[in-house]
Amino acid sequence: MGFKQTFICSNCDYKVVTGAGRDVGMIAINNTFVCKDCNSLQDLRVIKPAYGDFKADKNILHGDPTCSKCGGKKFVLWDHLGKPCPKCNKGVMKPSKHGSSIRWD
Repeated sequence: MGFKQTFICSNCDYKVVTGAGRDVGMIAINNTFVCKDCNSLQDLRVIKPAYGDFKADKNILHGDPTCSKCGGKKFVLWDHLGKPCPKCNKGVMKPSKHGSSIRWD
């Protein structure tokens, strides 16, 4: 089962509910990308590699996704380890103590 929670930028207060990186549910696999048109974080479905294919790219987008905020179609993988804010590029996205926690799939 996948899990999402609220993250807030330490600098500009950008807030988003996200899985904050690769997240696996029972049916789908998601990863977090940045929309290059509006700089929002988007959890998008990625293609499941063939069983045992450890060299396969695990971040190929499934289908032809669009940004839920602006309708854009240009995405880059978000640095889920450094967690930089995609809006201001100065802050770090941190889990909120008071935000939502969602289990999906």
